[in-house]
Amino acid sequence: MKICDAWQWLFGFSLVCSAACVPAGPVVPLSPQAQAVRVDKGEPPPGARLVSAVEATAGHGCGIDADRGTLNGAMAALKEAAARQGMNFVKLTKESKPYSGHDCVHGEYTLSGLGYRVGQATVPPVVPTASVACLPPCAPGYLCSAGQCQPQCEPGCAAGQICRADRVCAAVAP
Repeated sequence: MKICDAWQWLFGFSLVCSAACVPAGPVVPLSPQAQAVRVDKGEPPPGARLVSAVEATAGHGCGIDADRGTLNGAMAALKEAAARQGMNFVKLTKESKPYSGHDCVHGEYTLSGLGYRVGQATVPPVVPTASVACLPPCAPGYLCSAGQCQPQCEPGCAAGQICRADRVCAAVAP
């Protein structure tokens, strides 16, 4: 083996070892409601009812001062967001890790999914004084507020548009 080959092998081995040793991030304490939320890439259990899309991000910023997000941090934020909406199962649909762009290193770690209610999960009230539920349940992209389905898009959609499950305004099909 040539010396150059040995150095390349040693360098490659050290990169693999250092990548394997990078921690997944600190353990983030969860509320009791969030601890009950299951996140999976597979399909929800039979009888699960779709509530809405859910997304959470850990970390922020760009460059040297960026707060680099972790999988543990994003997972904790996703479970908390799901629990606040009465979900107890999230089908993970997208995972965006921190990355190096042309301008800087982006620190955000984002998880996206579809939130479901399985069984008799309790639903926190959207408006504290509201006692009226939405029947039928709101479509994805909408949230029940005082018996009315309200779009979750920010800002709200224009006339002739609907708020999709991914919280993006889209034209209504004719």
